[in-house]
Amino acid sequence: MIVIGAVTAAIMGWVAVPATLVLLGLGYLPGLMGPPGRPGRRLAAAAIFLMMIFFSIGLLAYLSDRVETAKVLAQQSALVKEQVLKQAAGQPQAPGLKAELDRLIAVMPYILFGIAALSAIWLAWLNYLVTGRLARRRGLDWAPLPQFSRWQLPWVLAYGFIFGLIGSSFSRNFGVYRLAAYGSGLGLLLVFGMLYFVQGLAVIKFYAEKNNFGPAGTVFFIVVGLLVQLVFWGMSWLGLFDTWFDFRKLASSG
Repeated sequence: MIVIGAVTAAIMGWVAVPATLVLLGLGYLPGLMGPPGRPGRRLAAAAIFLMMIFFSIGLLAYLSDRVETAKVLAQQSALVKEQVLKQAAGQPQAPGLKAELDRLIAVMPYILFGIAALSAIWLAWLNYLVTGRLARRRGLDWAPLPQFSRWQLPWVLAYGFIFGLIGSSFSRNFGVYRLAAYGSGLGLLLVFGMLYFVQGLAVIKFYAEKNNFGPAGTVFFIVVGLLVQLVFWGMSWLGLFDTWFDFRKLASSG
């Protein structure tokens, strides 16, 4: 791996470093962790490693040319704001929408960090899934992921969702740090809200299978869950409470 990275860097320059690190995180590091007895820990390690890479790339890109980066962000923000306001022209909520857009644009860097973290999580999961299928085809030892209906996040991750709610809902109480609190809260909600949304879907699928609703019934309840999520984050709350109340009794069932 070191030789391949050195050769690639010599040919492509520093551009090859991020790609080499991603390959290292997705391929070689999990292999050095031994047999995948607990897929959750392996996924978490890969996701955290990828987050560090993505965050470092973004930070280095910003520090390399702050003026140009700020200029590009300002231009793109103004373009997005103009397009959204044009779509809402003449509507009653347009004045309030302008203020919300200004606030959203101000915290966009925090949201981008959340998007990068969420991308790292999905990339780590996809890599584990594909690698597992390839390993089974070749007769290699590989611990499969649990059935989707039995997915459950560790209880400690609930604090990420809670801190996101505190930061986004009570940002005015943080004084001069209110913008950072609001942006950090949105970023945390983006990540942990999606994770608990997936767990909420797992709860629905569990009870759909338990009550023999069939494919059509399962799809119906999942669609209802998606609509509830759009209205008031209902699926994420379901997944969050499942972490504490264990609706499926997974702990007692082994």
